[in-house]
Amino acid sequence: MKKLFIAVLSMATLASCFQSEVALEQAIDFNTYVGSTTKAIDPSITTATISEFYVWGTTQGDHDVNAPIVPIFVEEKVEGSVGADWTYNAAHTKYWIAGNKYNFAAVVNGVVDNNALVNGLPETISYNTAGEDKDLLYADAKNIVAKASGNDKVTFTFSHLLSKAVFTFTNTTPENTTGAPANIYKVTNIQISGLPASANYDVAAGVWKDNTGNTLTEEFGHIVATGETNESAAAIEVKEQESGKSNYEHLLIPGTHDVTISCTITLYNGVVADNQVVDVIEYSQTINDLTLQKGTAYNFSLKAGLEQTIQFNVNPVNDWNNPYVDVNTPVQGHDNPAI
Repeated sequence: MKKLFIAVLSMATLASCFQSEVALEQAIDFNTYVGSTTKAIDPSITTATISEFYVWGTTQGDHDVNAPIVPIFVEEKVEGSVGADWTYNAAHTKYWIAGNKYNFAAVVNGVVDNNALVNGLPETISYNTAGEDKDLLYADAKNIVAKASGNDKVTFTFSHLLSKAVFTFTNTTPENTTGAPANIYKVTNIQISGLPASANYDVAAGVWKDNTGNTLTEEFGHIVATGETNESAAAIEVKEQESGKSNYEHLLIPGTHDVTISCTITLYNGVVADNQVVDVIEYSQTINDLTLQKGTAYNFSLKAGLEQTIQFNVNPVNDWNNPYVDVNTPVQGHDNPAI
């Protein structure tokens, strides 16, 4: 009897901390950090791969809470790499003013309406997949009071605003020790449908809103060998008590969605060949109210295995009852009288 199970497991929240570095000059400089990732074919931006971001910044004068908030950066492009200097347009260089208070925000891959800023910083970040995975990052650095000298770089610890998902499949069939052909699975054409393609992130509330319809389908490919980096890699043979991950991880807009998960699961008997196909399961399951949290990676865990197979056992043969009982039976022969 085939049993198929599905579960959603939270893998990790991708956020971390970073110690700021001291800038020896009075120009405003930047520093960054983003979280690590888990798979070779992965759409996430990491500390090693981030190359640019956009900055909004304001200053407010000399401890006066009633002083006007003055924008100093409006979607300023900053470029560089970790371990090197981050730079922006030299003509736009801004300098610390001792005693002033500063607030900064930074965005990667989001769209900000600069006509709807709140106190000079983004209120809403719009995101559209546009048919490709783009990791959406946000960071801020607030209430920084400038010193007369030795101001640190403005350090951004970016958070992932999206969710991330990957599929794993495990063949739960007990390992065969009788010499019979093994039960082998291949899992192909994994999909999630019913996802939003675009939405807006409310910075102040820290929530997603304004989903524009759940019409997006994300394709995760096949179950392939661990660490496989070829995006077109073929499905592997998942043998008894073994598992593997999908070709792709995808970035998903957080929120609560009604989704459908589907894939094709083919069972082979001993050898992966057309004449050894035992069963083909066109698997599909709807999950209502699937809640995805920002900055969290999810593992959709598929499990299938043959259980309750017909088996035989033989008890010890019962011993004979008094197997050698003497019986006085005349022996037929010419020396014996006829009966």
